[in-house]
Amino acid sequence: MIVWRNEVGRGFDITGCLVRVERTVAAPRAFRRGLQAVPEAVREGRLIVEAQALQWGLARETVGAAVQVASELLTNAVHATPYRGITLRMGLADDGLCVEVWDSSPVWPRPSTPDMSVPRGPVADDAPDPGGWGLGIVDALSEKRGCGTSSKESASGPSSRRSFGNQPLGVPWGRPRKVCDVEDWFTREITDAGRLRLFCFLVAFIAGFLFIRVSVRMIRAQVRWWPGNVTPGGQHIHHVVFGLVFMCVGGVGGLAVEDGSSGWAAATAAVFGVGAALVLDEFALVLHLEDVYWSQQGRLSVEVVFITIALCGLMLLGLRPLGVDDAAGDGFWALVLVLLFDMCVAVVALAKGKVWTGLIGVFIGIVAIVGAVRLARPGSPWARRRYSPGSRKARRAEVRERRYRQPLQRLGDRLSDLVAGRPSAK
Repeated sequence: MIVWRNEVGRGFDITGCLVRVERTVAAPRAFRRGLQAVPEAVREGRLIVEAQALQWGLARETVGAAVQVASELLTNAVHATPYRGITLRMGLADDGLCVEVWDSSPVWPRPSTPDMSVPRGPVADDAPDPGGWGLGIVDALSEKRGCGTSSKESASGPSSRRSFGNQPLGVPWGRPRKVCDVEDWFTREITDAGRLRLFCFLVAFIAGFLFIRVSVRMIRAQVRWWPGNVTPGGQHIHHVVFGLVFMCVGGVGGLAVEDGSSGWAAATAAVFGVGAALVLDEFALVLHLEDVYWSQQGRLSVEVVFITIALCGLMLLGLRPLGVDDAAGDGFWALVLVLLFDMCVAVVALAKGKVWTGLIGVFIGIVAIVGAVRLARPGSPWARRRYSPGSRKARRAEVRERRYRQPLQRLGDRLSDLVAGRPSAK
């Protein structure tokens, strides 16, 4: 049995093993299942490994060893990355049965010595497990243990083992060379992590926004061969109407799809993303109930679209709002306190007129803290209520606005004009 962990892409780790079996398999076989890193995943993974190994016709002794090893590897992944996506893989070929558990922890497993001392008094039923047995059990059930990486890891076990066999095996827990494979990254980070719908939504959202902006700019330039506005009976129908229809179809259709990794789930998420792009592209029109698309007020729509893309991108990277992941294993009250604190600093940052800082701070707490402790922007709700006109804080806020904020605003306006078109002069 071979055990290794490897960083791939965004710190995605592998823990795996190779159990030697009799050379009776005519062709390689592979199996993969995505799980969530919760305690129940260990029992589910044991049942999966046992059922799959028996289906492949392996001996009972080999099945038992594979189940025990998978149990230890899954337990390690659950402790290392609670509530995140993990992947259980099995591969069978002439050289053995490969069991792998993939998780996203940047910390590699370290062998430890279990506490063998005899307790001097009675041990409580709820006393914590001292641990330290996992890798020892894996070693006992393994032929050998080493360190390596896969240059072409896929759903099939054999290709990973052949690539692994090309790596040095004599140094335990050494750092292998880094590998980044797009297909492998997509499988682990998107599909197996349960983010397929979010990925399809974001891609469709960006594509829908770019398409509609190209379309309206072509109409504005009066390009003859480009279809014009939709005006049945002389009534101009804004694309926000089509966006609402797409959102209803994609949203309701997505609720009806149970399998989040199916093609239908991806399709409904994409339809919803296109609809959201069409709606938010005319956010300023909906807000003002007036056609301000090509006015200075219309820049708000582009800013809202950029914010949406940024927040979806953070969620796609695995970040969760209000520090939920960081406090998930610390108990109920610790989770409540973290949520309240992160929410408060984010609201303060927003009240100080720092929209980007407050919204990004919902996912990255330190950003919200910085925005909350620094001066408010002039004209923000916080400044109007707490900074007296002509006061020292009000003057400092105005100086910072001219020195830092306005240059960044001009840069953002130029980027907005490049992507969405320049507003009309009038």
